Amino acid sequence: MTDEVQHGMDDMEEKSFPLKALPVPIQEFIRNLYEFKGFPKAYTAASVLYATSVAIGNSIVLYHPRIFDHIHCNITVAIVGERGTNKSAPIRSIIKPLYDMDHLNVTEFNNELKKHKSKITSGEKEEEPIAKRIIVSNITTESLMQKLNENKRGLGLAVDELISWLNSFDMYRKGKSGNDESLFLNLYNCSTITVDRKTQKEIISIKNPFLSIIGSIQPQVLYKAVSGNRIENGFFDRILYAINDSDKVIEWETNEMEDKYSQIYNEMWTHYIKQLYNMSVEIINKDSEQVITLTTEALQTLNRWRDTFEKDNKYSASNDEIALFSKIQIQALRLIIIINALKNVCGSIKNILLADKDTVLSAICIATWFYENGKKVLVNIVDTSQIFDKHKKFIEALPNKFRTKEAYTFGENQGISHRTVDSILSKLKGTVFTCEASGHYEKNGKYRKDEP
Repeated sequence: MTDEVQHGMDDMEEKSFPLKALPVPIQEFIRNLYEFKGFPKAYTAASVLYATSVAIGNSIVLYHPRIFDHIHCNITVAIVGERGTNKSAPIRSIIKPLYDMDHLNVTEFNNELKKHKSKITSGEKEEEPIAKRIIVSNITTESLMQKLNENKRGLGLAVDELISWLNSFDMYRKGKSGNDESLFLNLYNCSTITVDRKTQKEIISIKNPFLSIIGSIQPQVLYKAVSGNRIENGFFDRILYAINDSDKVIEWETNEMEDKYSQIYNEMWTHYIKQLYNMSVEIINKDSEQVITLTTEALQTLNRWRDTFEKDNKYSASNDEIALFSKIQIQALRLIIIINALKNVCGSIKNILLADKDTVLSAICIATWFYENGKKVLVNIVDTSQIFDKHKKFIEALPNKFRTKEAYTFGENQGISHRTVDSILSKLKGTVFTCEASGHYEKNGKYRKDEP
């Protein structure tokens, strides 16, 4: 981590969300919800990022002709916590303005549909109206694709329990293997999706399908849900994990002054979200998108962050951690769009299409916090004890200090392939082994053996 990033992450010492990376009015809003309603700051902040992402939709992208293609701001957020840790309330509170606007859209659609049916009955020909949607919840994958096709601006998916969404993949295919998971992997990149609908003999092609997702989940449920193949295929790396580590449970106290302040903050937040949504609708209606560019200093800051990580973690990070960071770099670019939009509606900046060094540092701080949380989840998914027990004889045979070639030899003597040896060394790096240089390993603590 660069010194400038570390300087901007004062809150990280308490392992809490780096609130200082957000505009001051948003910081105060989040603290207000914590003090007066007991909402964990990490959960509220993650929900704010999600809601802002949904409000922006496909209207703004980040682009650099030589370094990265059109980056959209869609994100998938997992609010991680045990039962009774107030996971769902912050989500519901923060996305309420989106639901309220969506309710108006649905009401308008139903009225238009009634008029349409009346005209059809009287013999008139007219195209059926299309429902403008902002956010959905209980919906099948097929219906979701239809809604994305009808809403070029994009959608938000909010589920109370994230595991219900994960378990819903292919559940309507009557036992047949489907491709819902691969579909969502493609949605992460807003890649064009083509859906063949057998029932209506219709082919749907969705360009830039934008979908941001949020839901809550318990730690142990999460570890099982994203393990195995979902690590190997990159599904795990595409999720931002919001873990509440530092907030203490506070006593709820209410009085008229506190209620007044809460109302003011809620009205402020609603105004911000409506402003971003209305802007996005106006842009999409013109069949265009607005492009954010980075200042030279901002781009240099991004490059230093990436280069510093690669230098500091070249030998110490596991393959899974390196894969996670590769996606976190993309998440940081998406966060730049979100933070720049928040700064604009809060009055901190005038030009929403120019991101400076300060915005990039804020995005990096938040992305780094999510990366550290992802590493915590990885530690629990990769069960060191199971791997150790399975290959205990091989691990114990290794000297305290060894090179990869030596490990291969020990593995061959026990019928273990080079690929399996590489996997063992990678997954146990940081726990059983330390890698101080390329191909040079040393056993840690209790795993060391007495040597003459």
